[in-house]
Parts: sequence; structure tokens; C-alpha cells
Amino acid sequence: MPQPKPQKKKELKVDTKALQAKENKLCSDLVESPTSKNKYKLLQNQIKELEKANASYKQVTVRCMELILSLKVPQKMQWRVFLDMADFAKRESKFDEARYLF
Repeated sequence: MPQPKPQKKKELKVDTKALQAKENKLCSDLVESPTSKNKYKLLQNQIKELEKANASYKQVTVRCMELILSLKVPQKMQWRVFLDMADFAKRESKFDEARYLF
């Protein structure tokens, strides 16, 4: 009985330098600078003040967007703002909006 020929394994060629460069860029994007943290804290404090003043969800959302633009909050920090807005929407029983923001 003839024996089947062993199949050669295909080797994947990976550009390790390019892969490492992409990984380093992703890691650096995750690092939050002190200035971006301060901008987030300012924004967060103003949102809390609006919540304490019994502002509506729409008012908080509009003010939040204005603050993001005026403070020039970096994109790497904006996800936190959207999570805060989603949390506020959930507390206000605006579940569709909260789901959209999450």
C-alpha cells in the first residue's frame, strides 16, 4: 500500500517590525497625559454640577458636547465622557439613549 506524501506546512511571513510599531502606537494612544486627565476632570465636574441642578438629559447632553469642543478633549478621553453620559441617561430612565451611548 502506498503511503501518502507528507504535506508541507505553509509558513506565515510576518513583518515583526511593522507589527511591533503598530503595537507601540496603540499602547501610546492608551496612555493618558496629565493635561487630558485635567480636561476630563473639569468636564466631569461641570456635568455633576448640572446633574445637581436637576438639568434635563437633553441639557446635559448639549452642554457635554459644547464642553468637549471647547476644552478640546482628546479622542482617547472621549470614551469616558460618553460612558458618563450613558450612565446619566440610565439614571434618568432613558434606556434607548444609554444603550446607544454604551
